[in-house]
Amino acid sequence: MSKSKKNVIDPESIISTYGADSARWFMLSDSPPEKDINWSESGINGAWKICQKIWAIVTKNRDILLQEFQSNSSVYEGKSLKFIKIVHQNLNAITHSIEKFQMNVAIARIFEIVNAISRFEVKNNNDKKAIKESLYILIRVIEPMIPHLAEECWSLSGNKNSITSESWPKANLEYLEN
Repeated sequence: MSKSKKNVIDPESIISTYGADSARWFMLSDSPPEKDINWSESGINGAWKICQKIWAIVTKNRDILLQEFQSNSSVYEGKSLKFIKIVHQNLNAITHSIEKFQMNVAIARIFEIVNAISRFEVKNNNDKKAIKESLYILIRVIEPMIPHLAEECWSLSGNKNSITSESWPKANLEYLEN
């Protein structure tokens, strides 16, 4: 791409149409940092859609996020255990990918968490605890990529402080085993 060939993508128009977070998500998810970005309408639209999906998941589960549960340490079983293992295994992979500056790999793992949350059916309090824990993890791990959406979701979940002051979640080693 070059200005002389007039095939440069104008970031202003992308940001005004899709938002800064969608543009950031697309740039980070498209390819490894050493390669050029191949801008496409479908790519940026896909980034916008995942941002909308994350927002929809958080707003759908806002009541659960605002609930207080008796114990912070949950003993999951059955489908809740299977679900929370998926979340923690992906959290572990996201953490390692970010440490290696492989944001596109981290984003792929975030997709897996989003899809797992979307498919999970809440039927009891244990399920609610699992969803709440997974949403807190999701909101925290999207912050390096899409900080504005993460901050809005964090605020929506009843937190008064900024998400940037929240420590990075740690994967539970028990859940990393299959």
